[in-house]
Amino acid sequence: MQLPFSLARGAGAAGRRRRVPPPPRRPRPAAAPPARPSRPLPRAPALAAAHATTKLKRIPPQHRRLATHTPFAYLEGNFTEFKSSYEENRADLLGDLDAFWLIFGGVLVFWMQAGFAMLEVGSVSKKNTKNILVKNIFDACIAAIMWWAFGSALANGGDDFRSDGSNGFAGTTGYFRKFDAGKHGNRSAYNKALWFFGWTFAGAGCTIVSGAIAERATFLAYALYSVILTGFVYPPVVHMMWTSGKFSAWSSGPRLFGGCGVIDFAGSGTVHMTGGVAALIAAACIGVRKGFPDALPEGQPVYQALDSA
Repeated sequence: MQLPFSLARGAGAAGRRRRVPPPPRRPRPAAAPPARPSRPLPRAPALAAAHATTKLKRIPPQHRRLATHTPFAYLEGNFTEFKSSYEENRADLLGDLDAFWLIFGGVLVFWMQAGFAMLEVGSVSKKNTKNILVKNIFDACIAAIMWWAFGSALANGGDDFRSDGSNGFAGTTGYFRKFDAGKHGNRSAYNKALWFFGWTFAGAGCTIVSGAIAERATFLAYALYSVILTGFVYPPVVHMMWTSGKFSAWSSGPRLFGGCGVIDFAGSGTVHMTGGVAALIAAACIGVRKGFPDALPEGQPVYQALDSA
């Protein structure tokens, strides 16, 4: 059944569907302008001074100078403190620097042992490689023991040559590193570094002999030779050339040799000449190498060069 048009669509405004309007949007509140910092109220002079003192107490003491003075005055005060501290500890600082220099030089000299070992290994037959390396190690060990017991005393011990002309050949005090009625020697860093420096040179001078008589001396004979050289032959030469002996120029006073003394800072005469003369005497006493020059062993560059020559 078909309804009338008026009933199907609704009659007038009553039959229409009302549309509910959306709620109105609330406007966003405007951002408030940033608040300006309020100026502090003027303080009374006494209150301002108390406030400044309170703030100063919060600053560490080491920085109060910067808060109360200009930067230039602060730096000037620090420099003055540093200068006064340096003047008080100047002797200790210079002694430590000298000790460092001696240790550094002694380490470089001690590395000569490695160079001697490589040179000698390349100059001997292969079967004697271990023998020559062990001799180089024993050089350092024997030199350390003998330098501690006798060598350091004979080289750096007391001597009256400058005052009354007696001795001038070797030191007479400090055996086994003891001075002043049995007390141990000066334990300063400089004296310890000086002992280390002298020991490295004693070992270097002794190693010169090991290369000259390589493969021609037994191990026991070479050990005895090292004991005599580092303990009783090399130290008097050091005393005469480097400390207060007859030829030394490193001490002030009368009786200087030739009016000026002998300067041998690098050790060309004290170390190398002593070791070279000792090596020459040892080689002359042992004699010519067995089989020289026609039956030398082969396999090493030195022997091949001698054979071809």
